[in-house]
Amino acid sequence: MSWSIYVSCFRNGEVSRFRREILERALEGCTDRSFPDAWKIDDEYGHGGTVYVEDGPEIRGFSVNRPPGADHAFWPALIEVLKQTTCVLY
Repeated sequence: MSWSIYVSCFRNGEVSRFRREILERALEGCTDRSFPDAWKIDDEYGHGGTVYVEDGPEIRGFSVNRPPGADHAFWPALIEVLKQTTCVLY
């Protein structure tokens, strides 16, 4: 089964943007960025997930299809993104 998570930026109840470099820095070492808008991420079982992100200096958010297992470095990195931005996770 496949599932996805979504992260969107809001400010004062309106859709907003944040610097893409925040996400890039947080996921450094966790992702293969061969494609600018679809970063591959593998968990300990070799299952490949994908981070979908806008290509540009500021982004509205991103999604992850098939996020990795609970002990993966992706999760603390995601928490860092949420702490540094006005994003919500759903």
